[in-house]
Amino acid sequence: MLPLLQLDFSSLCQSALDFSRLDGIEGRALSDAEIERECRAYTGQSFAYRDEDLRGRADTTKQNLDQLLSRELVYGFTRHPVKRKSLLWLGRRYGCVIITVCDGRGQVNPGWLCKITGYFESGNDYVGTIDRPYAYWDGGNLHRIYPEASIRSGPRAHVCDFGNAFGWTAGETDSDDIGEVEETLTANPDAWEYSIVPESHEEVVTVNNARCLLLHSRYREVLP
Repeated sequence: MLPLLQLDFSSLCQSALDFSRLDGIEGRALSDAEIERECRAYTGQSFAYRDEDLRGRADTTKQNLDQLLSRELVYGFTRHPVKRKSLLWLGRRYGCVIITVCDGRGQVNPGWLCKITGYFESGNDYVGTIDRPYAYWDGGNLHRIYPEASIRSGPRAHVCDFGNAFGWTAGETDSDDIGEVEETLTANPDAWEYSIVPESHEEVVTVNNARCLLLHSRYREVLP
């Protein structure tokens, strides 16, 4: 079982009111408390990457989307470490993958993210309503993180689905044979949108001829 991180999102992310989230809400006037509840959103530095370019890179390097992104991120943070802890969110919309980097003071803006294949644009933005926590920089190491509720103890393999319209998800398969699951995914034409959750906490990956340590952990959101 992967180790469990207890993450306080409110200390890792700044927030602001996004009044566009009131669009489509009909009827009565909302109270201040209701507006706060509907509109309060985390903010960070967002980077957009074109799906088609990422897929081309993934096919060329024989990786899936998850491997491609997590390895680029661990390489970047290893080469350009920051002391401040950061939470990275991932979303998919408008034909792009969106990575939003948040920190408690809103000061982390890793320019090296503009060098990842498919980079389209970046800027300060709200975390999307269906974006999900994807990675966590603890000030020294990068963790690829998975929601605790989705990763059960037991022998069965777990798979992440990045093609889900409700945000990327992780779930249990019917098989305890990772090799069998890999074979099944490879036969799927959309295999690049799926990845298997590793069983080991530590993974040494080679990116641009550099060896980097990528950690895999479950997470639980805790209240401040």
